[in-house]
Amino acid sequence: MIAFLRILENAMDRSSWFRVLQLLEGIRPITARKLIDELFASGQGVDVLSRLLATPPRVPSPAREAYDGFRETIKACQNEAEGLPPVEVERIRRFYEPILE
Repeated sequence: MIAFLRILENAMDRSSWFRVLQLLEGIRPITARKLIDELFASGQGVDVLSRLLATPPRVPSPAREAYDGFRETIKACQNEAEGLPPVEVERIRRFYEPILE
């Protein structure tokens, strides 16, 4: 949960990206590293969250559903939460709960 919140607060936190991506069904460490490399491809100052939402890296088909759900959760947190932690936590909890089970 903290890694999700850290991504929203500081999208340049690669270790949080790595933790979160590996939670998604069908994404292993090597795939997570490749996705992170693609998201951060243009270097410093890149808006990683915007890239994730606008032109996301492709994922293996077994990971597509979980990855799309993750993207939708990030989008909802950005659009509706307006930076309010309780709203972000609730959105992330709803996404994360099935993974945790």
